[in-house]
Amino acid sequence: MLEISLHTYIYALHLALILLTGGIVLVTFSLQSKTLPVASIRLFKAFFVFSIIGWILFALKDIDGHRHPLIPAGSAYIISGFLLFIAVKQYSKVSNKLILTIGFHCFVFFLNWRATQPLQHLMIVSTYAFIAYSGIFYTSFQRALKLKNVGNGLIAFGALLVVVTAPVQFYLGYEADALLTAYSLAFVTTTSSFVLVSIGFLTAILIHKHRQLLNQALNDPLTGVLNRRGLSNALTTLLPILKARNSALNVIVVDIDHFKRINDTHGHQVGDLVLAEVARQLEHFSRASDLVARIGGEEFVILLPGLSAETTLMIAERIRQKIATTPVVLPERNIKVTASFGIASASGRINFETLLNDADQLMYQAKHQGRNCVCVQEKRSASLAG
Repeated sequence: MLEISLHTYIYALHLALILLTGGIVLVTFSLQSKTLPVASIRLFKAFFVFSIIGWILFALKDIDGHRHPLIPAGSAYIISGFLLFIAVKQYSKVSNKLILTIGFHCFVFFLNWRATQPLQHLMIVSTYAFIAYSGIFYTSFQRALKLKNVGNGLIAFGALLVVVTAPVQFYLGYEADALLTAYSLAFVTTTSSFVLVSIGFLTAILIHKHRQLLNQALNDPLTGVLNRRGLSNALTTLLPILKARNSALNVIVVDIDHFKRINDTHGHQVGDLVLAEVARQLEHFSRASDLVARIGGEEFVILLPGLSAETTLMIAERIRQKIATTPVVLPERNIKVTASFGIASASGRINFETLLNDADQLMYQAKHQGRNCVCVQEKRSASLAG
């Protein structure tokens, strides 16, 4: 029977780590700069590039069996820890915190360089790992909660693994006089942590990219508000809630006056600025529970659940006045913009398409009445399903 020595497994592990890191490096360099989801992506690139160098040096050292005099034990670990630290912290420009971080790592690196005994290297690196990776854990964990991204959580878990085992390594080397066991634990912890950080990094990118694509599918790219698909998606959640509570749904349809004339006179770029400005005003006067969507070329809709017709009319009037008194500022001139509004309301089993059509007809009524005004139903709409 073929016997495989322990060294064969170790060499296979080195090869796997080098190939894994090389694959991640290729992935990070294949990402286009304009679509990078992580602000510190370039720092992560540097971390993975140096990591593959570190794994190669470590493999060569293990094969050769001797420590290179110019590469003290733990030096590569400290450098890679520094790159991971500033990548997780997302230091994109020079600051006092970045200078302090650099100073701390330089001090630790100097202490490690001056150390002459394996136990000294172990104590310095273990202490460093506990301090630095505590910061990496805290930052990644906070970002995971804030962004609701499990990828950042995996990075935090990888850092926590280092933090938990660092005191054990210190104890084994200093108190238990088990230096070899301490080094073995450090190697297992480092490799496991690196794998978790790598998976976490790739997962964070995938989740962010998925959300980015979903946002593009549900939101209007010009104004940032919902598009028709996004509005329909939101209604599947909103309408059952309103039905259960027997709450009213108020719909305001907003159409920019003489928008074609604006495009023909000033060009489509100015027209885009007008659309973006109107959308901004609609969102400004909306609550967190309201929905704002662009449903046509220059037509928007606002959904206001749970409000009275009187309050809805008051909000629509405020928006109308704000749009009319806030010209779009251009280098050569300012463009005055107005809009026409139609309001319809219903409660119970709401047929949204009927309700939207009612509001749309009222908006056209406002157009016929001279534009820059609000038309509202005299009584509650009968826009009920069935």
